[in-house]
Order: sequence, then C-alpha cells, then structure tokens
Amino acid sequence: MLQKYVCEKNGIKIKNCFIEYINKDYIKQGNVIPNELVLQEDVTGEVNQIDDIEENSEKYIEIMEQKEPPEVSISKKCNRPYECPLKDECRGNLPEYHVLQLTNWRKYWELFEEGILDIKDIPKDEILSSYKDRVIKEAVDGNKVIVNKDKIRNFLNELQYPLYYLDFETFDTAIPIFDQSRPYQKIPFQYSLHIQDENNKVKHFDFLARSEKDPRPELLDRLGKEIGQTGSVIVFNKTFEIGVLKKLAEDFPEYESFI
Repeated sequence: MLQKYVCEKNGIKIKNCFIEYINKDYIKQGNVIPNELVLQEDVTGEVNQIDDIEENSEKYIEIMEQKEPPEVSISKKCNRPYECPLKDECRGNLPEYHVLQLTNWRKYWELFEEGILDIKDIPKDEILSSYKDRVIKEAVDGNKVIVNKDKIRNFLNELQYPLYYLDFETFDTAIPIFDQSRPYQKIPFQYSLHIQDENNKVKHFDFLARSEKDPRPELLDRLGKEIGQTGSVIVFNKTFEIGVLKKLAEDFPEYESFI
C-alpha cells in the first residue's frame, strides 16, 4: 500500500500488487523448489481501495510535531495487529496487580472495560473460569503465596526412577535446510541429559551437532541409547519439548516407538 503510493508519487506506475509469503506446509525433498516454497497472492484490488494515505500522513506528522505524546486509552488495540512496544509505559499507572495480568484475555478485557482495574476489586460473585485466575485472585486478596502442596506431593509420588532431566536446543529457518523439514520447523541440534538414580547419583550426557548434515538422526540414535524403557522424563517446558519430539516422530517414524 505505502510502497505503491511512494512509487506512483515518484512517477513509477504500478499495475499490480502481490504479497509473497512462505508456505509453512512446504516439505523439502532434494533441492528447494522456489515456486512451492513461496506463495503469491494478488492484492491489487485491496490496495486500490485504500485512499486515505495522504490524510493519515498529515495526521501522523501533526502528532510527531507535538511536544507531548497524545492521550491514548489502553485497549485491545495495544496487541493488534502487533504488540505495541510502549505498552508497558501506558500501563505504568495501573495498580500493581491489575486485571490485565490475568490469563483469560476475554475476561480481563471485559473487567477492564467495566472499569475494574485492580484484581482486588473483582467482585466475589464474579465467575473466573480459569483455575489460574482464581488462584491469582486468591493470592492477591490474601496477600500471600499459594503453593498447592497436594499437587506437588502427587507429582513427586508419580515419579519413577531413574529420572531423566532433558533439555533441547533448536534452531529454525524460513528456508528449510534438511530434507523432510518445513519452514520455521524447530530442528534440535543439541540436548543435555542428566540421569538420576534411586541413590541420587547423577550422570550427565549431552549431544552437540558438529557438522552441516542433518543432526536429527544422530541425535535420536544417541538419545535412544541413553534413555531407558523405564523412568520419568522431566523437562522445563513440557509443551516445547513434546512438540519437538512429536515432530521428530513424524519425520523419523523408525524412532517412533522409542519417542
């Protein structure tokens, strides 16, 4: 939109406008095929419908020339279409424990728009559907730290030795490097593994890719030899680690039973 406006103001006539973007479903097999990796969408019609650039530009210039920043209310637009880098500045005058710190974004905007800013001011009969939000509310109201000892106890009782403390390191690229990989797919190239037995003795194992070839087969082979058939695997970020393992199982089905 803006690019077309600038070009045409400088005498360069633009006939058609396209957006090109990465096809996230593309799977590399052999050489990268550019026409399959990069998709193209004609947005000429949408761009031609936008005619308020000059009007908005004048408004932006006026704002930029002001000595003080304009008063802007906190709203959903702080995160749309992207997160505002000055969001924390605007929220600096909110209470220490404000409703925008809750986890259910629909609920916290509902409360905020009703004028309820402080978590302490949420009415007792207000239904908070999120368990985490109910815990936050209880902690703030009681000015206390809440520890669910029963859940911790149950978690510890369910652990089976040996304990495997596992952590992956990954990288991702827009253009896939290895066969059987996708754009932006997280490729594990390193792991750290501590194994603790019932006597609290700990052994450490690790893997670090040291060549330009696909590190995943060797990583899986090594990991499969170091993690036994029994025991509990402990990770810091369960969602992330499971996501990496699921993708490895899809791409290398010969290791699926181990994973």
